[in-house]
Amino acid sequence: MPQSPVDGTVAELSSRYGVHASQIHAWTRTLIEGVGSLFARGRAGASEGAAADEAHLAKLYEKIGELTIERDFFAKGLVHEPDRAAVAGRQDRR
Repeated sequence: MPQSPVDGTVAELSSRYGVHASQIHAWTRTLIEGVGSLFARGRAGASEGAAADEAHLAKLYEKIGELTIERDFFAKGLVHEPDRAAVAGRQDRR
């Protein structure tokens, strides 16, 4: 089996990262079988993939903005503001 760019035997990698040896073998096999398809797509496939990535990235940024607005909205509700009547009552005692 070809060497992966990671130094060490399968047993060493397994103990170092806490992953079963059969999983490392499966990942290596998947890498070796799929690496050819990365270069087979050519430039047209790369530009289509880039467009799909851009569309996915746009959806993610949209969701980030949505969640930021929600977070800010709920954070305002968590800020404790003293009750005006209680503040007025304290001023009357002076």
